[in-house]
Amino acid sequence: PISQCNNYLSFPGIGLGVIAIKATRLSTGMLSAASQALSNAPLKSAKELLPSISVIKDSSRAIAIAVAKKALEKEQRLGRLLQDEKNKVNKMNT
Repeated sequence: PISQCNNYLSFPGIGLGVIAIKATRLSTGMLSAASQALSNAPLKSAKELLPSISVIKDSSRAIAIAVAKKALEKEQRLGRLLQDEKNKVNKMNT
């Protein structure tokens, strides 16, 4: 089952997060956020490496939220950078 963990654990949440915010790109930061969210998923025992299929909905939701938040953070940083550049141009023109 470990070889298929990305199919049943990560991809549904990543896809949901991307679709929910209508992202046009999937960044490494978004993938990292998905991995971090997956690593925080509850395990039934200390012997498990991955959460069981029984918590797939909760895991997917947590991954989707983490992916969406990371994308929105990046978008906000980009928006601030663009605004700073616009302000510099406006100052040069006055």
